[in-house]
Amino acid sequence: MLALLTISGAVTGAAIATYGFDRSFPLTTRLAVATVLGLTFYALAGFTTAMVLGPGPFSAGVAAALALSPALLLAREQTRKDVIADWRAALARARLALSWRDPAGRAFVLFVAFVVLLLPVFTRAIYSTADGIYTGVFTNRYDLPLHVSLIQGFGNGGNLPPQHPEFAGAPLTYPFLVDFGAAQLVVAGLDLYRAIAVQNVVLLIALVVLLHRWTLTLTGDRVAALIAPPLVLLGSGLGWLVFAVEASQTHRPLWDFLWNLPHDYTINTRNLRWGNLITTMLVSQRSFLLGLPLFLIASMFWWRALHPPQDHAAGTAVDSAASIRLMCAAGVTAGLLPLAHPHSFLVLIAAAACLTLLFRQWMNWAVFFAVAAAVAAPQLWWIGRDSGIDSQHFVGWHYGWTKGSESLAWFWFKNTGVFIPLVVAALTARGRWRIVPERLVLFYLPFIGCFIIPQLIRLAPRPSANIKVLVYWYIASTLLVAMCLARVWRIGPAARGLVAALIATLTLSAGLDVWRVASGASAARVFDTAAVSLATLVEQTTPPDAVLLHAPIRQPPTALTGRPSVLADLLHVGSHGFSYATRQADVARIYAGDPDSLALLRRYNVDYVVVGPAERLTLGARDSLFKSHQLVGTAGGYKLYRVVYPDGSLAHRLPPSATRDSTGARWWK
Repeated sequence: MLALLTISGAVTGAAIATYGFDRSFPLTTRLAVATVLGLTFYALAGFTTAMVLGPGPFSAGVAAALALSPALLLAREQTRKDVIADWRAALARARLALSWRDPAGRAFVLFVAFVVLLLPVFTRAIYSTADGIYTGVFTNRYDLPLHVSLIQGFGNGGNLPPQHPEFAGAPLTYPFLVDFGAAQLVVAGLDLYRAIAVQNVVLLIALVVLLHRWTLTLTGDRVAALIAPPLVLLGSGLGWLVFAVEASQTHRPLWDFLWNLPHDYTINTRNLRWGNLITTMLVSQRSFLLGLPLFLIASMFWWRALHPPQDHAAGTAVDSAASIRLMCAAGVTAGLLPLAHPHSFLVLIAAAACLTLLFRQWMNWAVFFAVAAAVAAPQLWWIGRDSGIDSQHFVGWHYGWTKGSESLAWFWFKNTGVFIPLVVAALTARGRWRIVPERLVLFYLPFIGCFIIPQLIRLAPRPSANIKVLVYWYIASTLLVAMCLARVWRIGPAARGLVAALIATLTLSAGLDVWRVASGASAARVFDTAAVSLATLVEQTTPPDAVLLHAPIRQPPTALTGRPSVLADLLHVGSHGFSYATRQADVARIYAGDPDSLALLRRYNVDYVVVGPAERLTLGARDSLFKSHQLVGTAGGYKLYRVVYPDGSLAHRLPPSATRDSTGARWWK
């Protein structure tokens, strides 16, 4: 109940604040905007207060009070009138929506059906069974341990000030705000399974609403606004043809084959690399849950400030003072992004710089940049301070993204289907077939760079990470594709069949991946029962900030505890910009019994050493090498040693859990 009250308070505070810059939003849009802004601000305020006041109930309460504080604006009579008017208008629209003949009713039914379709993916990001902890999304199996470690480390207070959980001692520069928000829900009373599920579902609903309103605001086209959300979230390539071939060749009944799909159909099959936003980004790359909706909100505010709407459905025209207020709101929204999703922040600022030259409303843009800089500057300082990241690993020439030896044209057609031809058709149509108004073409131009630049330059240590920029070209292009399909839809019944077929080709592959999750075919075990047993032992016998040494593997059991590791997933550590070769060699030397092992343990401030199956298999660890250290306990084939130095001193103070019942902190129970 406390967690739900916390969410409600953050959303309520942000909703009241939105009346200060835009009173024209319908209530559903206002609540969607408030959900994203409120939860983001609450997480940022919680992190700030925890850093200043220390983690605990008091700092969490201060953050909750700050998030709810805009509700004080209800003391103003005008604000109360606006709230009452919004609710009355919403009730009136709801009564109309109960009729299927009303367009709002049909749109609401489609909205509910779409959200219900996606719910299994977001609620099965992590779950427990008798034989371990699973994720229902196969592409999430390696990202989940990092996010679990971050959430648990923030929740138990052991990772403040935050260090990288898989590279102990290095400041955390990975965008962690969404995980800190989940940790706040854990502290408020939810177990981690429910905290992630609730956060996922709330942000999913807000995202679908925002995609609809964003498209309607920029295009003024109601049909395009209905088409855009599935195109954005389920847009994918020609993997459905692979499915068709496999289904025709199987000796099993089609329904049985559908219930047991052997692999995903949007990624890692026949060099399909685009994936889809649902399973490969929003679930596994959790920071995008905040990055995308914040981007949509800020760009929607831009459009409202720069362009009086041409359709009453998009809102009412704004005067110069209202434009300034909207640009202030866009600046605040953009300023929240650095710790939420830096790639979205960089794309948003770069797009704003281009749009400043295309839409020469200097005062509006000056206000936006000033406010965004003021809000973002402390976060950018935090990210850049003594990060230990080798920046040379991030940027370099790399042609073709991940196309390999394939031609660029075939690679993109295979990965996005008819999407790019529809973009070209929308941009080149002229005369009475003109589809996209000039002002929207100008808005779209900067996002072409989000397609071209990642084809030429590697923007991260791993070229595949360029998807974080490429995706914004795709999202902006969806406006044009949705308008093109909406124009064809209005021609007649036969044309509507063509539109339905085109939408099916663009979304079917991702639909198959979503179905894999719902049917359970894509489930992957992340931690077995032995790993859970070790995590229980570590939770009971070590303090929250203890540094652990184990083999650098992709799914370390210690991630369940939130304790930082000397070295864990090498792919994560490398993609986050750290040079790990020396540390990897030192870990191997320790487990091999090198004469300098004690000095190396001191160098990395190791408190506890894990000796288990991975250490024995990959590093040749032997229990006899650690007999001089204190055996804390054994669990599931693992042994946990507390480091003891020659003078008899222990590496760490006595754990707080030694004097209290810690079962409440073990969320996996």
